[in-house]
Amino acid sequence: MNPVLGIVFHAIGGLTFGLTMRYLGISLGVSVALGLCAMFGTLIPPIYEQFFGDGSTTTFSELLSSISGRVTLGGIGVCLVGIIICGKAGMMKEKELSPEEKTQGVKEFHFAKGIWVATVAGVLWYLQFFFTAWVQPRWASMVLPAGRCTWRLSLLQAIRSDY
Repeated sequence: MNPVLGIVFHAIGGLTFGLTMRYLGISLGVSVALGLCAMFGTLIPPIYEQFFGDGSTTTFSELLSSISGRVTLGGIGVCLVGIIICGKAGMMKEKELSPEEKTQGVKEFHFAKGIWVATVAGVLWYLQFFFTAWVQPRWASMVLPAGRCTWRLSLLQAIRSDY
């Protein structure tokens, strides 16, 4: 299962991140892809913990009920506003440039393709860390007999305890 998920998360995520740079350019592509990665990285763990977790970390309802959680969600809102502003700037750029000017800076500038690919890249780049830190140790603890632990599982358990 690990090689398959490694290919999906890392190879396809890296490929789509590179395509984001190709279609949107560095500034717009990085802001959209990494902004979405940060957003998913903040929201997915508490939502996962709410429905599938063991109660060891903060759930989404706890995030909503605490001041620090609401500040965190406010930060996600600011991040989304930034992504929207960058997206609007990208659409304005696409409308202003002539076809010759578009190919001068970013040779294959295409806003719609770039946003789609940036969304896929943001989700997949986050999911590789989510799977490694949250899901894989739980699967491993269900599969391995009690008392048997490899160095890899110990490392993943240590990573998971930081959350």
